[in-house]
Amino acid sequence: KDSKLAAATLGVSTLAELRAVPADKLLTSFFKPGGGFDFPPDIDGYFLPQSLSDIFAAGKQNDVPLLAGWNHDEGSFDVAQQKPTMASLKATAEKDFGDKSGDFLKAYSATNDADAARIAEDYAGDKFIAWSTWRWLEAQLKTGTKPVYRYRFDAAPPASDPKAPDMGAYHSAEIEFVFSALDSKAKVPWRPSDRHLSEQMQKYWSNFAKTGNPNGAGLPQWPPYSASTGWQFMVLDEKPEAERDANRDRYLFLSTAWDK
Repeated sequence: KDSKLAAATLGVSTLAELRAVPADKLLTSFFKPGGGFDFPPDIDGYFLPQSLSDIFAAGKQNDVPLLAGWNHDEGSFDVAQQKPTMASLKATAEKDFGDKSGDFLKAYSATNDADAARIAEDYAGDKFIAWSTWRWLEAQLKTGTKPVYRYRFDAAPPASDPKAPDMGAYHSAEIEFVFSALDSKAKVPWRPSDRHLSEQMQKYWSNFAKTGNPNGAGLPQWPPYSASTGWQFMVLDEKPEAERDANRDRYLFLSTAWDK
């Protein structure tokens, strides 16, 4: 795959030719929309002896507690310049899923253009990071023995520029909250509720690092993620609380469509 990509994009066929390509050409060739550059796992037979899916399926993963999740608006960057409609959502369904497009439109149901815009963003986020994270959580539940904790970060940072598009709880928005680094973004008018949530998230993450359980004194209860708890996950917002997964059918559909 890598040799074909290098040949098609750079016109090289040997390692010596690839090493002779100037760095600026590499950057302009790959780091652009549609450039085709990604970071697939390197199954080297030593550090990574099998694919991750095979390792988890066989129960050979490092069986430790897992805390994982994603942000509410992971797909906001993808759809920021678009204006999704019912028609464009249907076109996406047919393009990405062919004869399964009807199943997609059932899982990602919309009845008007406003719904379609939200659904298009949800699908973009699921395709980008949410579904793969969900698969990781599910893989650990299937063959692991340690507890799993899932979250969704919903606290959209206040805009530093009122004229900028509303990106919601965009990809990476949680980082400053987890690491007590809100002030690193000096132009953002942080609210008292943001600082309080940051303190709570630091406690959750620290508790988990120390004990394998995010819960602790003074924190809203974070239930383990499992069928027995109704697939509950923690919604990290102004008032964190657990919520049952209402979109599980989406991830099950994507699994039937994308699993190999």
